[in-house]
Amino acid sequence: MIMGPLVKEGAYWRYSNKRGMQHPMTNIAAKLRARRAQARTRRAINHAIDTAATVTMRQELIAIAQARQAHTR
Repeated sequence: MIMGPLVKEGAYWRYSNKRGMQHPMTNIAAKLRARRAQARTRRAINHAIDTAATVTMRQELIAIAQARQAHTR
């Protein structure tokens, strides 16, 4: 990793990379949180589909889930 200029954060100084992004560990933690959130959403959608009151509601939920999947890829 190429060390960039020193950047002051509150009372502390840290090196930033060339693009001024956060530390790589912050990005990894954010990716893990996002992955867990997607898993929770996927489980909730699957539960809603499984417990749908009518066939029409089930088909609507499946269509919504498929449309949502296309946008997240």
